[in-house]
Amino acid sequence: LPISKYGQLNTATKDLDQKVTDTYSRILVLQRRYVVTSVPNAKIDTNTFKPIIYGISYDLAPAFKFRESALDILARYTNLLYVLSSKDYLKNTDEAISSLSASTTNLSKNSLKLPAADSKIIGSITGTLANTISKLVIEKKRIHTLKSVMDSTQASIQKLTDLLEKSNDKIADAVKLMRTGLIDHANLIRPPYASLDKYSFDLEFANLLDEISDIEQCLEISNSALKKIPKSHAEIRKLLDIKDTKLEALQDLISEGQRIGDVYNNLNK
Repeated sequence: LPISKYGQLNTATKDLDQKVTDTYSRILVLQRRYVVTSVPNAKIDTNTFKPIIYGISYDLAPAFKFRESALDILARYTNLLYVLSSKDYLKNTDEAISSLSASTTNLSKNSLKLPAADSKIIGSITGTLANTISKLVIEKKRIHTLKSVMDSTQASIQKLTDLLEKSNDKIADAVKLMRTGLIDHANLIRPPYASLDKYSFDLEFANLLDEISDIEQCLEISNSALKKIPKSHAEIRKLLDIKDTKLEALQDLISEGQRIGDVYNNLNK
């Protein structure tokens, strides 16, 4: 069994999960700043600093919970595959199954407020995964178990990553909107030219714009990486039947992980 390939898929997926979740956290900080700088000139009330316009919330936090749940499923699912391929699979499989099962339940809860069409897709995905988990039987030949699991989940993995890609595109649009609003506000309050205050203000705002650019780049790279997950999954599945199968998508997924890591080195400086 190609244990190392399952390990690489799991490591790349978990790393993507962590980096994207951190990106979402940074976007929420950005959202907070945008809200505070865009409030109207009026008395403060309990809703003044909440992301609400005309009584309608544009808070990204609930949407991020769904996306984080979906990424968590991908990470836990690839971990299950890795466990099934490893020598100690009998010892660790129950824990991996339980972990994935809890993750599918969490995704179902966090998808309740999605549009009907997207919610229906999530329902089919969690249903497929739950059915696969409930019927999972470890055979003497693990290769049969792996084939069965991967064959039954390939379509669901594709649907889930497609949904995440579409979501990231919407988030990128929101980030652009916030950047425009922050720039407009900065131009209104920018200190006079040649003053010490202007230098400090410009330096801080330049750093903010750099961070926003890095956030946008992380979203773009993560979308590219998401596309590689179902393709990598299909390649490894094919490898179980054809030993000389090329793993181009898996290598691309690993490369995208390195790219997003480089961006995060800049963000954390």
